[in-house]
Formats: sequence, C-alpha cells, structure tokens
Amino acid sequence: MKKKRKAASSKKTAPRVRRTAHTTSKVRKVDQLHQSERQFRMMVEAVVDYAIFMLGPKGHIATWNPGAQRIKGYEGSEVMGKHFSMFYPENDIRDGKPQRELDTAKAQGRFEEEGWRIRKNGRLFWANVVITPVYAPDGALEGFVKVTRDLTERKEMEDALRQSEQWLFTTLQSIGDGVIATDAAGDVKFLNPVAESLTGWAQEQAKKVHLDKVFVIVNEQTRDLVTSPFFKVVSTGGIVGLANHTLLIARDRTEHPISDSGAPILDSKGHIQGVVIVFRKAEVSSQPRHRVHRERSIGKGIACSHAE
Repeated sequence: MKKKRKAASSKKTAPRVRRTAHTTSKVRKVDQLHQSERQFRMMVEAVVDYAIFMLGPKGHIATWNPGAQRIKGYEGSEVMGKHFSMFYPENDIRDGKPQRELDTAKAQGRFEEEGWRIRKNGRLFWANVVITPVYAPDGALEGFVKVTRDLTERKEMEDALRQSEQWLFTTLQSIGDGVIATDAAGDVKFLNPVAESLTGWAQEQAKKVHLDKVFVIVNEQTRDLVTSPFFKVVSTGGIVGLANHTLLIARDRTEHPISDSGAPILDSKGHIQGVVIVFRKAEVSSQPRHRVHRERSIGKGIACSHAE
C-alpha cells in the first residue's frame, strides 16, 4: 500500500519539476537578453566620434549618446521626444527631406547620404548620415537607428584642394609657356593651349597617348630623335633640360625650335606620380641657335602644386 502511494506521489510532482526547469530556462534567456542590451548601451555610450540614437516610428528622438551630444551640441534632455528634423536646414524641412529619408529607409532597408546639418549653435556641418529601420519580431516597425558622422574637416580639405586645382588649371591655361603633364607611365593627362598650338594635338586627342607621340623632339643638326625628357626626369628624379639645337616636330610636321625643362610630380611620400614638361619656342638669330635660358622653377612649382 505504501509503495502505491509513493508511486502516485512521484507522478504528481513530475510535471512541477518540468515546469520549474522550463521557467528557469526562460529566466536565463531573459537575463542574457538584458545583459546583451546593457553591453550594447555601454558600447554606444562609449562612442564619441559618431552620433548614434534611436528614432520612434514617426521620427521622434528616443535615445541620445555622448557622440550625438558632442557633434550636435545638445544635451539629451534638450532633444528627447523632439522630431529629428530639428537638425536640418529650413529649406530641407520645407522640402520634406527628413520624412523622405525615413520613407527611403523603410522601402530600401537603409538610407545613406552626405549633406548639411545644423548644430545647436546654428552652424552648419557636413555629415554622413545612415538611417536603418528596426522591426519587432512580429514585423511591426519599432523605429530607426540613425548614425551621423561629422565630415566637415574632410569636406573643407576637399574644397581647398579643388580650389587649388582650379587655381592651378587657370594659371596653366593662361601662361605663355607650353605645359604638358603626364602620369607615372608617361601618358598625357593635360596640355595647355600653348602646348596644343605647338604640338598640334588637342587636349582631348592627346589624353592617354604616350608623351613620345605627342612631344616629338629631334636634334636640329643630326635629325636624330632626342631622348624624352620624361625618361630623364624619371631616371634622375629631378629637374632636367634639353640640349641645344632641339626641334619640336608638330603633328602636321611643322618644326619649332624650343627650349624646355621637365620636373617630377611627387606625392606626399616623394614618389613620382608623373612628369610636367614646360617649354617655349626658342629665339632665332643669325648666330648659331642657343638654348634660351629661363627659370626652371616654373616646372618645379607646378610639380609642387600637384604634390599638394
């Protein structure tokens, strides 16, 4: 009789043991999830170079990290619950740009662009922006993760470089000497109008053509081909000049007595990225023709400008 009662008792407690094990497993998973969330929050809060924050489904700010505070200038208490369009210029807001970005993120799974945004102090900054939608397990939209990086310094450097290149281009177009620039392989990348006139090659025709075909030079007395200044510059690494009695043979076979110099175009590490040739028609007199002396600093200056 006692054995039967004992067996019945064990049958009654078995389901309770299974329920307890199931509950323990569920609690463990919840704890692991909370731990992962804490680790993620700690990671986001440690990032100061990126503004990383959550938006609600309609674009209202739900979280704020130290990077967002540093880049945009707002304390978390100043922005929580406000619409993220507060960081956009007025013309973008009128144009509906903030909402279009959310719509694009939902439709394509991601939105990314570079553009102007506004800091708390009213100053514009150039930002790389990525917006990614976040969905619940049932597929409902929970909101968006927005990551912003301040690229103002990079843009200012790029703008300064473009201005420098434009200044150089304008200078080369207007000086009285012929100028030809090549890449490291010796293929032509640029001719100014004087070089076009003397060689007979138009800029678009000469691009990617090797310098030896565009800038054909011979010795006036022997008619032998003269070694290309490109190879002289590459082999010596410095500024070189032509020998006396050098003729440039234009594309239409017209001959021009010239004097010239070549200089390397160097990168920031001193590696040759190309060569610039600066030349002009030499003066002709009744005396034997001599190479016209001039400053080679033109070629050197152009090389330095390209290196910058």
